[in-house]
Amino acid sequence: IHARSTRSGAPFVTVHCPSLSAELLESELFGHLRGAFTGAIQDTVGKVAVAEGGTLFMDEIGDLPPGVQPKLLRLLQDRRYERVGDTRTRACNIRILAASNRDLAAAVAAGTFREDLLYRLNVIEVYLPSLRQRPKDILPLADHLLWFFKRQTGKTVAGFTEEARAALLRYPWPGNIRELRNAIERGIILSSGPDIGLADLPAQIGA
Repeated sequence: IHARSTRSGAPFVTVHCPSLSAELLESELFGHLRGAFTGAIQDTVGKVAVAEGGTLFMDEIGDLPPGVQPKLLRLLQDRRYERVGDTRTRACNIRILAASNRDLAAAVAAGTFREDLLYRLNVIEVYLPSLRQRPKDILPLADHLLWFFKRQTGKTVAGFTEEARAALLRYPWPGNIRELRNAIERGIILSSGPDIGLADLPAQIGA
């Protein structure tokens, strides 16, 4: 989406929402002034500023802490924010993409996610079915990941044995793309022949 947009020449910046506490995530997003909290030894601009003109991708938005949600809502509505510990209001020009593996409507009903924030985020929704619901994607994704890890490791693995390809198609992939990614990375590391075989993949895939 970013690469095909008019913002493609500007930064693409990622924030992983579950990885930080509310205070640190707010600082990660908006930046902070020196001394704003314990450990803030210098001014930090934040990822909103880094993404200026481009795209800010918020991964696992369903895990966004309740205290940060109204501040993100304001950013979406007014394009304005303040750094932690600062009184100066700053403007921004970014597009936000958000992803979640949670049912955000259910989170709204449970009171853990703001309804107004959901509506503000949900301008265009793209629903991605689980990997087991789209088996035709498994082998093309596996081939892509094979090429990716070949470049990283420098190994000369050509592909998968027929037995391994059949096992990849049979397996239900409860962990979706992340599990497939880890399986292919393992296969590349363990493979000693021209192709990744069934023995190179995690045991549950061949079971």
